Amino acid sequence: DRFYWFCGLDPRMVYNSQDSDLGYLINHYKSLGAKGVGELTANLYTDEPLMDNLFFHCQECEMPVIIHISPPPQKVGSTTRCYGIIDEIGLPRLEKTLKKYPKLKIIGHSQPFWAEISADLTEEKRNTYPSGKVKEGRLFNLLRDYENLYCDLSAGSGLNAMTRDKESAVRFLTEFQDKVMFGTDICAPSNAHHIALSEFYDNLYFDDLISESIYKKICRENAIKTLGL
Repeated sequence: DRFYWFCGLDPRMVYNSQDSDLGYLINHYKSLGAKGVGELTANLYTDEPLMDNLFFHCQECEMPVIIHISPPPQKVGSTTRCYGIIDEIGLPRLEKTLKKYPKLKIIGHSQPFWAEISADLTEEKRNTYPSGKVKEGRLFNLLRDYENLYCDLSAGSGLNAMTRDKESAVRFLTEFQDKVMFGTDICAPSNAHHIALSEFYDNLYFDDLISESIYKKICRENAIKTLGL
């Protein structure tokens, strides 16, 4: 009675085919109480057929999705590393998905997602925590153009995107007040992101930089509405 949860699905489940019926799996978890799917970390390109099939079934089953965007695989020593669904700078593959599935609520998350808040993004910076003033970037455009895109403010990525430039954060939260949601990412004793994030939004409210209405939307109301709680 205390927690709502999302189910973890891999687009290669069932027959590892773009024609696999993932709907029955999604509906199974939905019947048990799942409120969404994700976060997606399948190490596949965002718009390739297997991923496209998963997004199709999520829309059909009316299940929101949290995505972890990753840069293309990188060579580290003798291994190739990747974590998340893959897209390039500017998130063209995500935009393609947003356009193709307008009724699917997609909640963005991760360093490469939040790095798009600023236009001065480089390939070297996008999987890190960039610093400095925010120059309005691609994320602003995507949120304006696609009603079905939302933001998960959790983890170091969401925290950094807001705290690197407080003035930009206030503008961003004011304009997209109906699309942003507080989160904890990994709920573990070793994680303190959510504590710093909570203090940041508390202080924005206490200092009258955001209204009580915006504060409540960030803390709970947007999640309640977006997830149909």
